[in-house]
Amino acid sequence: MNDNPSRVEDSISVFTNEPMDLEQIKLTLAVMQLDAADRAVIRVADQRDAMQKRAFTIWVNKHLSQHGLLVNDLFRDFQSGHLLIKLIEILSGQNLSIEYGLTRVHCIQNVERVLEFLRFRKV
Repeated sequence: MNDNPSRVEDSISVFTNEPMDLEQIKLTLAVMQLDAADRAVIRVADQRDAMQKRAFTIWVNKHLSQHGLLVNDLFRDFQSGHLLIKLIEILSGQNLSIEYGLTRVHCIQNVERVLEFLRFRKV
């Protein structure tokens, strides 16, 4: 890792190849103005988040792979709620209905079903 302040993009993961909205640009500029110690804290937090995401992805895939399903990116693959419902069905042994549309409303309904299922079972 490079701690050279002139090369902030090497040490923090706020820079991506994806287009950024105005809030992301403001955050990026704010991070660039931090001192080296603060950037190091952000870097460690980003690394910890990435490790947790990888560990959870492995755990999820352990369960989903038994049914021929896999996730590559938790955030994107769970966004529609389809795989999230499948995971809950596998873990609980109970069936939940799935909205197969891909509109925002369908995705929200799927995730809401999972949350309601967990809430009802006090998980």
